Amino acid sequence: MVLALRRRGVAVPVHLHLLVGRRSPGARVILPSLRRLAVPFACTLLLVGLTTSLGVWQVHRLAWKQALLASIDQAERSPPVALPPHPSPFQKIVVSGTLDASHAIAYADDVRDDVHGNAVMGTHLVEPLLRPGAPPILVDLGWEPFPPKPEDGRATITGFIRPVEHPTWLSARDDPGHRRYYTLDPPEIAASLGLPAPEPFTLIALGSAALPDPQRTLPRPPNDHLQYAITWFSLSLVGIVMFAVWARRPVLEAGPVRPGRKPAASR
Repeated sequence: MVLALRRRGVAVPVHLHLLVGRRSPGARVILPSLRRLAVPFACTLLLVGLTTSLGVWQVHRLAWKQALLASIDQAERSPPVALPPHPSPFQKIVVSGTLDASHAIAYADDVRDDVHGNAVMGTHLVEPLLRPGAPPILVDLGWEPFPPKPEDGRATITGFIRPVEHPTWLSARDDPGHRRYYTLDPPEIAASLGLPAPEPFTLIALGSAALPDPQRTLPRPPNDHLQYAITWFSLSLVGIVMFAVWARRPVLEAGPVRPGRKPAASR
């Protein structure tokens, strides 16, 4: 700037040479302190963004779970109907046919207590319900001690619709050779048993029989999404407060330098 003024023929006082391009003592202290905050600020911003996003996701999950529970409550109150062309998940239906014990399978492992309080290893007995001129329906008849005792003959089953399951990386591996399954996927199960293509759902029997022990009511999945959302938003708030408290000290220490006072040494 001094050179530019001289080229224009402007006289430049000597003391301006000393001031131009020279930072004040306060600036020399504050700028390094602010640079020290850059990386922690970026990390805090990333953390708060992540936890806030997870909190928002849990809010969406909460709305979805509430709608699901409302549909289950509605299905619970509704009477069972004949199988419609496109049944809804958890809808209660009543169907008749013939239970095929020769193609019975065991689904999952389920430990329960007997009347004496002793743990008993059991499983769910699943059998095809054969219907003339219609696809078979895989029916979960209920829990039985292992090994289950298949049932045969004509039957009228009241139950609710359970959609097809798909295995995940946490799912146990099915064992078709021993007819042990851990994923209720009717098309896959029927194909492994040599059955015709079944209905694309499992019918979970409802009732009060002793054995097999069927479901008494429709299942209610837990709804903890509100607690999860509060947890994530709380972590966001904690991150902001912690950064503010931590950053306040170096900013205050790097405050304006009074005349005659030496700037505080950076730590």
